[in-house]
Amino acid sequence: MRLLALALLLGVIPSARLITDAIPVPLKDTSLQPGLCSGPKCEDARYNLPRAPPAPEVPAEVTPGRPPIEDPDSAPATFGGKPSDSGDGTGPSGGINEPILGRPESPGGTEGEPAAPIPQALGVPNPPSDLENEFSSLLNFLGPDGEKPLPKDKSVMYSGDMLPEASAWVAGRESDGFLLMESAMDGWKSPSSPKKEDINTQLDIQSGAFAAASSGEVKVFLPENGLTSQTVFTRIEWPQMVAEGSKVTRITWVDEVTGTDVGPIWTEDQGPVPFELNKPIANMVPDK
Repeated sequence: MRLLALALLLGVIPSARLITDAIPVPLKDTSLQPGLCSGPKCEDARYNLPRAPPAPEVPAEVTPGRPPIEDPDSAPATFGGKPSDSGDGTGPSGGINEPILGRPESPGGTEGEPAAPIPQALGVPNPPSDLENEFSSLLNFLGPDGEKPLPKDKSVMYSGDMLPEASAWVAGRESDGFLLMESAMDGWKSPSSPKKEDINTQLDIQSGAFAAASSGEVKVFLPENGLTSQTVFTRIEWPQMVAEGSKVTRITWVDEVTGTDVGPIWTEDQGPVPFELNKPIANMVPDK
């Protein structure tokens, strides 16, 4: 016994405890015997070995400010706006309701308020896109605060091949400061580059701006028998001058032979009225 104890003490013979730990000891429970129970749980029970608890799930890394499941490249943020084409959430309509750096804000009111419409001639309310600034540009040029304000009572217009008579009348009264549209526009640079098919529309718009800038009395040269078809004067200039808000107060017919005033063919108390075709101009003058 003394030799056995000494051998155990010196570690020559393994202890019973170590042997027990090294060799699994089956339990007596027959339900856990091989063939009756299988799988890791049964194995652990049979050999009395504890199984380590499962490792905790590591949460996926997320980008600050984004939902954990969102792929930043899969779908842009659309907090009240439309998705952008670039995938950055700051698309054309402001996906995250923030302005895009480097993009100027549209003129007009506050956010969400549409920009003020560009003024247009009454006779050309929907001009081609390449002429949308033509009317407002010339109107500003001829307006009271423009580079060349159109004087009151000095506008002269014509129709029905009456340009030579009107030009001669204006030239003979140069010191009086009367102006045809061509002279009034001198010094103005059009902002437009119209297509060939839009040239006539451009002239209509310019005529509308000249009429809108006119004020007080306007002199007109018309054939004595009147006009039988629509012209720039009847379609564009006349409606603009007789419209509500116009600064024109009187349209006077001038005799092309004598160069004297025959009388008014319209006054502001008449309000907006169309120009009458196929009617002698004298019949448009009261008491004539």
